[in-house]
Amino acid sequence: MLLVSARRPLLIVLATVAALVLTLPAAAPASAALPKAGAPWVTAQSVTGRSVTLSISWPRVKGATRYEVDLVASRSGKALSGAQITRSSATRTRSFAATKGTTQKARLTRLKPGTVYCVVVRGLRGSKTVGPRSAPHCRMTTERDRAATKGRERLAVATYNVCSGCASGKLPAWGPSRAARVADRIARLTVGTSHRRADVVTIQEGDRALAENEERGDLENALAGTFTRGCKPGDGTGDAYDNNVGVLLRDATLTAVPGTAGGMTFEAFDDDATHGACWVEARSRATGRTYAFVGLHVDERAGADANRRRETAAVHAAVTKALPGRTVIYAGDTNSSRSRKVDGPRVALAGEGYDDAYDVALRYQSHPHQNSAIGTSGTVRTSTLWGDHIDRVLVPRSVAVTAWKVDHRLTSRTRYATPLASDHDPVIVELRLPR
Repeated sequence: MLLVSARRPLLIVLATVAALVLTLPAAAPASAALPKAGAPWVTAQSVTGRSVTLSISWPRVKGATRYEVDLVASRSGKALSGAQITRSSATRTRSFAATKGTTQKARLTRLKPGTVYCVVVRGLRGSKTVGPRSAPHCRMTTERDRAATKGRERLAVATYNVCSGCASGKLPAWGPSRAARVADRIARLTVGTSHRRADVVTIQEGDRALAENEERGDLENALAGTFTRGCKPGDGTGDAYDNNVGVLLRDATLTAVPGTAGGMTFEAFDDDATHGACWVEARSRATGRTYAFVGLHVDERAGADANRRRETAAVHAAVTKALPGRTVIYAGDTNSSRSRKVDGPRVALAGEGYDDAYDVALRYQSHPHQNSAIGTSGTVRTSTLWGDHIDRVLVPRSVAVTAWKVDHRLTSRTRYATPLASDHDPVIVELRLPR
């Protein structure tokens, strides 16, 4: 009894303390951590004097009241990791207040033209809560002379790998209904603030869509009266069945110059029959000026960077010989991007004064992270480092690129509309060409 009575005051005290704890207001929780920022992307670039301004966006970081943007030029022209960006002594850090809405925006000024920059973003709250940095995004700035657009002719050029021999997942086999969907996509292609329709469309993997011998294929039939095919690889090989690549010209704006069509396949490079190129000179109905348009599709094999470069160089040599002194535009499936160890097609043409329109466009009208090669699953493919667009338009430095777009058909941020028309979506650019 003495032992029990001795414990009773202690039990009473503990019970009282517990009751007090339960009735006290809960202590304020420690400051919640901020989530990792999503990778930024470029929406536009402009040239003022000797410098370039990049307009960038990134997803809102929940709880952030401001953002830090780290930016650095890549001396090698190659992508930099997040650690390389933040540890570089040349990195510039800029702070931006958070705004309402799901997308944040900023302008990065006083950048060098023709330079690769890499950028990361992180959210902050107060002076002590700092979120993780985003994955990096790298972009090239345009050259100063590309910003000149006044007095130039406006044309829209597109490239579309229709993969007419493909059937998998959400992509049905080629037939009249799929041909109609592809034709509808081409007919509805627009770009730029004026929503200009495509004047030129290059086609790849069109063996079931384009002509056999001298007859028109079902895609050509569906587009008859609007587009006329200007060339095929067989124009240079003499083989009427080399039909996989084509250049379609809008009848209302361009007409093919007779006797200028040419083409080639890549059998000499141990490549398969689905790859090749063709070209044609076209005259503008508005100005009477002529321009040459090249459709190409190069080696798709992994590790074939050197072969892609050789094939592109061979096409350029052939076009330059056939059509000397012309303003030449290349558009096609290069099976390559800056994410490759060696971006063969771009490197081959860069030495001749060409740039990828994606690198030098003044405005981006689709999300640069969403790839042009979309696969067959129906799930949106994204690449945040460069934006892996293997479908490209490459232009000489005399041509300005005012807008660039992948023409996606989406039902949500993560899903394409199905059934798919192809395992690629068309890329279209608005160009200003010298008169």
